[in-house]
Amino acid sequence: DAATASSDPHHDHAIIYSLILLNEPSVLKRKLKAKHSRAQRAALIALDQLDENPLAQSDVAPLLNATDPELSRAALWVMTHHPDWADSVVSYLNDQVMASSQWSDAQKETVREALTVFANNQKVQKAMTAWLDGSSSRPTENLEVRRPFLFSVMAQVEVKKFPKEWESVLTKALANPKFTESTKLAAIRVIQSRGLSGVDTALQGLANDAKESAALRLAALSAGASRVKTVSRESERFLHAQHAPTQPATRRSAAARVTGQLVWNDDQRVGIAKKWLGEADGLTWPLLLPAFANSSDEAVGLALVKAMAEAPEGVLNEASVIKILEGYSTRVKENAKSLLARLAKAKKEELQRLEALAPLLKGGDVGRGRAVFFGQKAVCGACHTIGAKGGNLGPDLTSVGAIRSGRDILEAIVFPNATQVPGHEAFVVKAKETYVGIVAHETSRALTLRSAPGVEVRLERNLIQSINLSPVSLMPAGLDRNISEAEFRDLLAFLQSQNGERWLQP
Repeated sequence: DAATASSDPHHDHAIIYSLILLNEPSVLKRKLKAKHSRAQRAALIALDQLDENPLAQSDVAPLLNATDPELSRAALWVMTHHPDWADSVVSYLNDQVMASSQWSDAQKETVREALTVFANNQKVQKAMTAWLDGSSSRPTENLEVRRPFLFSVMAQVEVKKFPKEWESVLTKALANPKFTESTKLAAIRVIQSRGLSGVDTALQGLANDAKESAALRLAALSAGASRVKTVSRESERFLHAQHAPTQPATRRSAAARVTGQLVWNDDQRVGIAKKWLGEADGLTWPLLLPAFANSSDEAVGLALVKAMAEAPEGVLNEASVIKILEGYSTRVKENAKSLLARLAKAKKEELQRLEALAPLLKGGDVGRGRAVFFGQKAVCGACHTIGAKGGNLGPDLTSVGAIRSGRDILEAIVFPNATQVPGHEAFVVKAKETYVGIVAHETSRALTLRSAPGVEVRLERNLIQSINLSPVSLMPAGLDRNISEAEFRDLLAFLQSQNGERWLQP
């Protein structure tokens, strides 16, 4: 009793082992109703470990709603050993999803764990279907704001076979005008992550709907890009319009990424080389190049080489040009020799360029630099987090000034392919198709790659042929040339100032 009442968390394992050794079910059951949640948790785990487990569903179910998140999670863990107790889990989830007015972070994570663990249970699958399509008998105003979260769980759960009911829910979500844009985007991420082809008609309808937002249409095009055999003129015009220099940088990069994913005919590729690449900058150039990877047409190759010769400095490197021209004719490769020689020379002069830019490490303004970081020219915040704001594709930069020198920060921006941050390396994964991205999630059964903000694909391990480090970072080169010298100085000042302290947050 004294030990379980202690506030020292280091006693927990000793308490559990002691209670198991005690092997007195009646004593342990009394502990389940103790005043101290740590004592309850210890008794619950101990009971579950006994050879003749005396626990009943009625003992554990009430603890799912415990105010102590650790006790609630322990109850859920015990529930996973009893698949026939799914009724209690569904009841708990209904209360949390439909009735709970506000979720704490702990509640949200417990719901995520419950859905993940019981994803193969048909009752839980039906409950998820009811919540998402609005057919639940317990409607609630909280449901709409929770649908994106539920779809994010659906994208990652391990199921033997993706339920047909869930696929139907995704189709309905895309077509339902009452669903918010955030819900539809979350549904599209499920489709993209799991490679679902049964909803392609709904995706195409959304992508072609001029009444929908550009962001939603681009996401729909991206999700089905690998299965599109012919790019319509309507889609071509839409993508070109979103790639225009007047569009926000995030919109242009999304349009360029989709363009690189689609399979174009050779006439269209010539047009992209002559028009689109001429409008591209350091952010969009690398994203457009994959559109040319599967062609060997000489006219396409010559137009591409001409465009690459006029590309902004720092955007291309010798290795990427050699790679993209692999399938083209000898004539095309001959025309690219002067370009490759220039790029090889630029590679040797990288140190000189860093020396020339080094003076920019002093004299910048931190406040203006913050505006550059989260602005629409550099768009660093789309991929990187500082404090509570930003994306999750690249490394968190909240403390970058404390752990990296100014020179390191400068080199990482100007030459992103020189080094990749451990944990954020880009990988080339070959399955039915070839994917490039960072590892966002992994389990014994699947690997999830994140290739852009909000763009993930889940690959079953038994379908993966090879996984190799990518020689090219996901961060595009040449971003320093997208902004003025003064803006770059301010950006460097802002990044160097980041030491993890709260006072730096607005």
